Amino acid sequence: MTDRLKNLNRTINNCKRCRLWQQANKAVPGEGPENAKIMLVGQNPGAKEDATGRPFVGLSGIFLNEVLLKSDLKRSELFITGVVKHKTPRNRYPEKDEVKACLPYLFLQIRIIKPKVIVLMGRLARQIPRLPKIKYFITYHPQAARRFPKIRPRFMADFAALKKFMAQDQKITVYTTAACPYCQMTKKYLAEKNIDFVEKDVTSDEKAAGEMISRTGQMSVPVIIIEKDGREDLIIGFDKEKLDHLLNLQ
Repeated sequence: MTDRLKNLNRTINNCKRCRLWQQANKAVPGEGPENAKIMLVGQNPGAKEDATGRPFVGLSGIFLNEVLLKSDLKRSELFITGVVKHKTPRNRYPEKDEVKACLPYLFLQIRIIKPKVIVLMGRLARQIPRLPKIKYFITYHPQAARRFPKIRPRFMADFAALKKFMAQDQKITVYTTAACPYCQMTKKYLAEKNIDFVEKDVTSDEKAAGEMISRTGQMSVPVIIIEKDGREDLIIGFDKEKLDHLLNLQ
C-alpha cells in the first residue's frame, strides 16, 4: 500500500465530518490491492464491519464471498468499500449530509486505485456521481440478494457476467483457416466463455493473410492476438492455459 492510500485511510479513520463517528467503533475505509481492476462499492458498514474495521465481513459479506467464488472472482484481487465509511444508528439508511461528507473519500479512492470497472451495489451506490473514463456495473446490494430469493439469481448472474463486462475494452483477433481443427477448437472455446472476437480467414482473405504475416511473422494457424491494456499478446495454436491467463479466465 502506497503512502497516498495509507494517508487517506488514516484520514478516514479519524474523520469527524458528520455525526456518525460519535456512535461508531471504527471507520471502514475499505480493503484490497491498490492496483485492483475492479472496485466494489456498497452502502455503509454494519455491526460486524464496525467491530472489525473491514468491509463485508457479516452475513452479507459471507454471501458475497460465495458469489465471488462461484463467479471465479478472487476477493483478494478486488478493492471493496462503501459510499459511507461509518455505521449508522440502528443500521438506518444514510442521510444526505452523511453521504455528502463521505463522497470525497470515495472519489479519492477511485483516483488512487484507478479501477477499470466499479460495481455499484444497491440503491445508494448507484446514485453516486459518475467519473469519466471508468466503466460502471450496476447490481443489487448483497444484503438484498441474500434476503430475497427472487432477486438472488439476478445478482449471481450479474457477477457471472462481470468478466465479460471487463473484457469489453480488449480486442481479440483470431486468424484461421476452414480446414484447421485447432482453429475450430479455439473459436468454440472463446464462444463458450462468452468472449467476443474477430475472425479472419487467411485462405479466403489475402489481406488478412498478409496482415497476419506482417503482424506476427507466422504462417501457421490459429494465431490469436489479444490487444489489452496498451499491450499486444500473441498465442500460436490452441493454448488453453495461456488463453485463460491472458483473458483472466482462471
